Amino acid sequence: MTGSNTTHDAPVGLPLCFLIYPNYLINHHSNTSSSNNNNNNSRNSLDNSRLSISSYNSRYIFSNATSHHISTVSYNTQSSNSETSESEFTFVDSKYFGIQHLRENFENWLIESFGEKKGNFIFQKLLFLDEFFDPNKDKIRRVLNLEDLFQSLNRYLFKILKKYNIFYSNEDEKFPYLLNLKEILEKLEDVNNILNQHEELLKYLIDNSELLKKVLCDKTRDVKSQSVVDSNNNVVVVNNNNSFESQQQLQNIQDAIQREKKEDNKFCVDITQENTVTVLSLDGLKQLCVMFYLDVYNHFQLYQSINTKYITQWIVNELSNSPGYLFDNLQKRIQKYKNFTKKPRYTNDDFNTKLVIDNDFDFVKFLTKNTTDWKLHKKKLNTQEDFQMWKSKNEDYTTIPHMRNHKIVGHFNFPLELVCQSLLDSPGTVPDLVEEETQSDYSGIQTSSSVHKYPTYVHEATLNFGSLFKRRVLRNVISVKINYIGKKVQEVIHFYKTCTLDDRDDKKKDLIIAVGARIYNRLDTNSTLYTDVRISNTKGVVFSAVSSLSVGKIAKQTFDGLKRRIEETKKKVLEEKNNNGNKVAMIKDDKLLLWKSMRDYCLFYYQVDINEDWSIKN
Repeated sequence: MTGSNTTHDAPVGLPLCFLIYPNYLINHHSNTSSSNNNNNNSRNSLDNSRLSISSYNSRYIFSNATSHHISTVSYNTQSSNSETSESEFTFVDSKYFGIQHLRENFENWLIESFGEKKGNFIFQKLLFLDEFFDPNKDKIRRVLNLEDLFQSLNRYLFKILKKYNIFYSNEDEKFPYLLNLKEILEKLEDVNNILNQHEELLKYLIDNSELLKKVLCDKTRDVKSQSVVDSNNNVVVVNNNNSFESQQQLQNIQDAIQREKKEDNKFCVDITQENTVTVLSLDGLKQLCVMFYLDVYNHFQLYQSINTKYITQWIVNELSNSPGYLFDNLQKRIQKYKNFTKKPRYTNDDFNTKLVIDNDFDFVKFLTKNTTDWKLHKKKLNTQEDFQMWKSKNEDYTTIPHMRNHKIVGHFNFPLELVCQSLLDSPGTVPDLVEEETQSDYSGIQTSSSVHKYPTYVHEATLNFGSLFKRRVLRNVISVKINYIGKKVQEVIHFYKTCTLDDRDDKKKDLIIAVGARIYNRLDTNSTLYTDVRISNTKGVVFSAVSSLSVGKIAKQTFDGLKRRIEETKKKVLEEKNNNGNKVAMIKDDKLLLWKSMRDYCLFYYQVDINEDWSIKN
């Protein structure tokens, strides 16, 4: 492969797929312990011969998607007392040495920077992505059937438990780690491990452990039909041929499965030789992958910013010898960067309209990505802070001169719903500096117009920065975009941009020109990723210089203020809970236009009323 010389100074950082092992751990053939089994007629079969496939003491053969070299992976987990009890990887194909070296360096940095507890916590999320994220396609991989799901979850448990000398090597048990999850959790009660640190992961594993037991039990019984609803409200339907009204009904299900395989992978559908059909929603799995990807990605971005020399050296020495999909993926990101910077995304006309379109949300999401123009505000990483401040001098995004780019990435140890109910001031402001403000011109979603896909309103505020400076004015159009995975909200975006740049009255004032967003992402039941990204011109040479010097201080004050407001809201929730039972919806006032925008968006696109759906339950 060529091209490493053209990418060592790439304007984008390495994407996360550079850390993830390819799908050989998933798309493997039967191992040596089951290679003589001739009854494996159906890839979807969940019979005993397939269930008893062991992930251990075996060698998996896999084919690299970008070459035809054959590689093997060895596992040995005979005994906790054995010198070879640790999982050992042997890469016959040298194309994977680079990934291995990068992972080891990243893992060591995590532990050195954040301590063993948090470092292992982040890295164990990466191990989960090894199982369910396809680095070749750079997206969540397709789950083939229940066996595939159970096999991957069982292997993941093995990988994160081996360091605690917890081993199950009974060949008579099917997926021993997943099957014995309850016993494992008792052993880990006093251990800092992702299983007792991440609530959503634990719930998902428990649900699938129970499903595995049920499936194994049902194989010995004549079960006509049954349905199961797990704790994540994923519906599992198990039927056999006797419960279908006709053979045509079964054929319709099989046809639907084939169609689904060509579309988004929303369900794991399993049909056995006996025509037993299991339909399992994959929403829980998808949400885990998205949450883990976001958290690992942000730490990988930090890692690259601090270890620039190592990353540059790695690209020069390793990229040309690595799988081709890594180079292709990096090239795609470079091209995307060029598309966003080859001409200004925002001109004067864009700052004079109250319309918000898809490109606006695409742009602020792009700003959250790892491009090399973003530098940490402080050269030394402060791991004691809940957030990191970034800055960029890239002026290619707008036609407005002297625009400054800032980004805050942090997290709140609170549910996403509570965070959004607490922070209902319009984005783009510094709440403590607001002297007066108004909200007006609300416009709902219009189905007949492609440029009115999002609710909008105008927010105007006067900011007081102190007696030394003139007051500044904001006049922004505000909009929202919300993403659900299944029945759970995953991401909330509060977008803003200046909308009256050439207004006569505003020309007489010190109007702050800005475009940006606050973005909230769920990381766990009680953990939310917070990203505040903005490009702005605050007007005035002296003011700009002073604000540039104090931006870190202002960022910390703002972030700490946001946390206090969330804590105050939570306190009110607990007080109101005593009066109203287990559910409390704090906000039901459509006069708060940011809340009204979110509510209208969810009602229109998801048929969800957040007054009820976002009720705080604990």
